[in-house]
Amino acid sequence: MADKKILLVEDESIEAMDIKRTLESFGYEVPYIATSGEEAVEKALEIMPDLILMDIILKGDMDGVEAASLIKDLNIPLIYLTAHSEEKTIEKAKLTEPYGYIIKPYDVNGLKYAIKLAIYKKQMENEFKESEVYYRTIFEHTGTATVILEEDTTISLANAKFEKLSGYTRDELEGKKSWTDFVVKDDLEKMEEYHHLRRNDPASAPVFYDFRFIDKQGNIKNIHLDVDVIPGTKKSVSSLLDITQRKQAEMALRESEERYKSIFDKSIDAIYIHDFQGNFVDANPVALSMLGYRKDEIEKISFASLLSPQQISRAFQIINQIKNGGYQKEVSEYRLQKKDGSHIYVETKSSLLS
Repeated sequence: MADKKILLVEDESIEAMDIKRTLESFGYEVPYIATSGEEAVEKALEIMPDLILMDIILKGDMDGVEAASLIKDLNIPLIYLTAHSEEKTIEKAKLTEPYGYIIKPYDVNGLKYAIKLAIYKKQMENEFKESEVYYRTIFEHTGTATVILEEDTTISLANAKFEKLSGYTRDELEGKKSWTDFVVKDDLEKMEEYHHLRRNDPASAPVFYDFRFIDKQGNIKNIHLDVDVIPGTKKSVSSLLDITQRKQAEMALRESEERYKSIFDKSIDAIYIHDFQGNFVDANPVALSMLGYRKDEIEKISFASLLSPQQISRAFQIINQIKNGGYQKEVSEYRLQKKDGSHIYVETKSSLLS
């Protein structure tokens, strides 16, 4: 992957550097960042990258779509990265036959797999023209479970990783199974609609999404799917990544957060959460009632604003103690000013929220 070059076309410097770092973290080389349509055309001719990641809206006389139309003859795969998803913009952009659209703010994994699929599809196009055998070799070594699908939903080709994922042999799959056989019923209608759109209105069909997959043994797996039509055909190539473990981890984290929230809200003690500058981040109902503030109000003030000048220095000494040691060694007593101006005395003991 390290020898793959991506020309990035983005005129917002901060965002461009962020995208460049992300692409490099995937293992791609980003030899240049073009900031205008004219510069994009010039650098595409000079560099001849493996892929162009193009923002549609650019400063200057030439936007990304116009630049793409001039670059099209170079036969370089192009993906649009844009905050503009209006139908008019997409209709104009699809005339340049891009390999995909990524809508800002982008998902890192979504961007990664869209690029991987675009480069892979381009390799498939080129190699298929030269040799069916070589094409099959590349198909076998994509790194993910991959299938070629016919317009009628039949699986015409499947690689070894798809055999492993599905539990079926290639002889049981190719020309005999439909991709619909592997989809949980509740997800099927949506995916059949995408299958139809992909061949009749490609800009309206998502290139990647998640669904639930049923293997030969009846096991249900969570799958991240990258799919698009092979240019010049009604066939599509689909890459399937098993994300079941990731989904399970996300569910466990969500359950943990819900338990924490329940304990936090129902505690009989006043609990405050603040950052190292003393700014309040959250407070439970008991804490809000004690000081007379609403949640949206307390999030705009700092702990120091409730203290007398004499107490502030000591409070920040304790914050630094917590920052360095993870917890407060001794209970502290403070005189706090409530919202109505009256005062209360409290004892506190704090620790680092991990």
